[in-house]
Amino acid sequence: MRYLRLLVNIILPFFIITSCTQQEIDIFTQGGGRFDIILVDDIAKTRSLPSEITDEMANNFNLTINKENGVKAFKGSMQKYNEQQPSFAPGKYLISANLGENQVLALDAPYYEATPGEYEITAGETTTVAMTCTVANALASFAFENPEVVSSYLKSYEIITRIGDTEVSCTVGDGKNPYFQEDQTVEFILKGISAQDVPVEYTFATITKSERQKNYKYTLILGGSQEGDAQLNISVDAQVDIVSISETIPQEWLPKAQITAEGFDSNNSVSHTETDEAKPLSINYTSSLPTQDIEITLKFEDEQYTSLNGTYNLSSIENSVYNQLIQAGIKLPQLTSTEGKIDLSQLIENLQTKNGETTTNKIAVRVKANNRWSSEEGQEYTIQTKTPEFTITVYPKNIWTKEFSVTPLTLENVTAGNFLKLSQNIKYQYSLDGQSGWQDLSADMTVRDLNPANKYYVRSVYRDVIYSDIVQVTTYPILNLENGNMESWTDKELGYYYNSWNWTKRPLMTYYPWTTGQYWNTNNEFTTRLRDQWQPAFSIIYLYNSFPAVSYTKTANSGTWAAELRSTAAGRGNTTFSDLEFNKVPGELFLGGITVNKSGTDASPDDNYVIDEGIAFSSRPTALQFSYEYLPYGNDEWKAYVAIFDANNKIIAENTFTNGEEVSNYQTTTITFNYINDNNIVPAKIYVYFASSKYRGNELPYRSADVTTWIGDSQRTDKTLVGSILRIDDISLVYDK
Repeated sequence: MRYLRLLVNIILPFFIITSCTQQEIDIFTQGGGRFDIILVDDIAKTRSLPSEITDEMANNFNLTINKENGVKAFKGSMQKYNEQQPSFAPGKYLISANLGENQVLALDAPYYEATPGEYEITAGETTTVAMTCTVANALASFAFENPEVVSSYLKSYEIITRIGDTEVSCTVGDGKNPYFQEDQTVEFILKGISAQDVPVEYTFATITKSERQKNYKYTLILGGSQEGDAQLNISVDAQVDIVSISETIPQEWLPKAQITAEGFDSNNSVSHTETDEAKPLSINYTSSLPTQDIEITLKFEDEQYTSLNGTYNLSSIENSVYNQLIQAGIKLPQLTSTEGKIDLSQLIENLQTKNGETTTNKIAVRVKANNRWSSEEGQEYTIQTKTPEFTITVYPKNIWTKEFSVTPLTLENVTAGNFLKLSQNIKYQYSLDGQSGWQDLSADMTVRDLNPANKYYVRSVYRDVIYSDIVQVTTYPILNLENGNMESWTDKELGYYYNSWNWTKRPLMTYYPWTTGQYWNTNNEFTTRLRDQWQPAFSIIYLYNSFPAVSYTKTANSGTWAAELRSTAAGRGNTTFSDLEFNKVPGELFLGGITVNKSGTDASPDDNYVIDEGIAFSSRPTALQFSYEYLPYGNDEWKAYVAIFDANNKIIAENTFTNGEEVSNYQTTTITFNYINDNNIVPAKIYVYFASSKYRGNELPYRSADVTTWIGDSQRTDKTLVGSILRIDDISLVYDK
């Protein structure tokens, strides 16, 4: 059974009672009780009564509650009863309810009554009252058996319902019905002009005593000649049915169309980032009867759609405007259905900001059904379209001395918005000052022909109006290797060689590839570690236990001097031209420091040295270039190695070069820096290393031979332990980009 519930207020256990107001608590304390009143349509159980009707109809019922002695306890609307929630003293009460005015005769004037009943109040309790509600007057309804031929018989007509001197008029299909009191004599007359222009007035039915809750249904059957015959035959098929409340409610009594929304928040707003993908967004409605009209008011700030601003009614909208709304992404429903939605999912995907600023777009909707609009001005919904947020990236690995490259937009660059959509309409720009003169990057995203150690600025741009933050890019400086031409040297006498055969002494020389400050270094600190500076009385040093591995030579590629690196086996522990493995080292020229360790005794030494690879450096060369000569001994090969380190001493670029071919005239060669594929590489140190042999220890080839060295502009020849000789000159870094 379907209910028209006027008030559902069942008093629950103590924890709910305690939530009542203090006044309510006092009433119950004083011994009062309440009624929970329900109206029941006793026919509705077999018919469809829209649930939306319940509250609206119920609030309009008039309620009368009298004590059993006839004293009035309450009189007023059910809405008032709901609001007041009155309490009554214990005892018996007569309750009745009605809705509408029981007129003798009127159009669309149903009258409803709930059967009166006696009910009792118990102190401190709620009594549930279920009252049967019915139509308390009668009505008539009319139809033609063949409505398509009516105009062939009648040019005009009306159906008159008459009770005594009172009458009302309607036509078939105009939605109007005569309602009348019970126990009345009612006449029904067809009055009009026939197809032959003859007046017609025919009483087709009479009710001698009308009954409440009855629907008197009359189907008119027209006949007779349609051409030239003034006679019109009229017959009637009559039927009487019991009518339910749901069949008699006037459209205006049905609830207004209900509007809800999907995708909006409780404030009827939604925030959306331009370029975001479509998401479910709609304004939905339901109505008791098919919709008669939908009114849409648009207030766009989005410049794409400002031309659409205005109010439109679907019942009268022009096709061109309808199509424009569809193209904008506003999917409109068809009229005549009892439910539907205005789908905005595509619209929100299309919305844009205005010059990169948030746009506020408003859509107000109201729906007409049951001859009623859902609201006076329409329910307004707001869509805010916000600017997408994205960044631009220039990784350190893509910055050089004369160019840099911008990394195309990645998913990680997008903090608000859709990556794929942004990618389709984005470009990249650079500027010299970050304020003006912005230029688009080429297709390979690289800016070339720049100045070293200079600042530049980049940004990404979407739709030519939305910009990322500006990123500053500084090209690397061009840093040269000091004394790369090997022209600066210092030589020193640091002891003596002592010749026991003829009791003569000769200066022990060592060489440093600098004059004012160290830049290049050698392993001379190891090969001449036995020197005993200016202490000849205690010095017994021989050519086979101390000899410089690196010195200068006038056999140069350009200028005056070049570096000469020679493999040597001279060193501590040698008592003759002997064979101690740790003394066998190549001549080494490098960037960095050296630490020499002397351990053990002269008779049983265990010496070694460690090179601290590299010096501070903050640029990104592409290659190392130099000139060389090589005089190998045996099957030897010389070696060159280059490396660049980051601040954590991690190698970020390196390469090795070896060659065993004899080169007696200088050749120029290039070693490329092979940088690792790491976006965040930042150079902090460079290491360049040359060695007269790629071998050391027992693998190093050597012999006893005469070696000529320069001391200033003079030369001298000494017999010592020597291997291959490598001459290096004109060392430079290459900056190709």
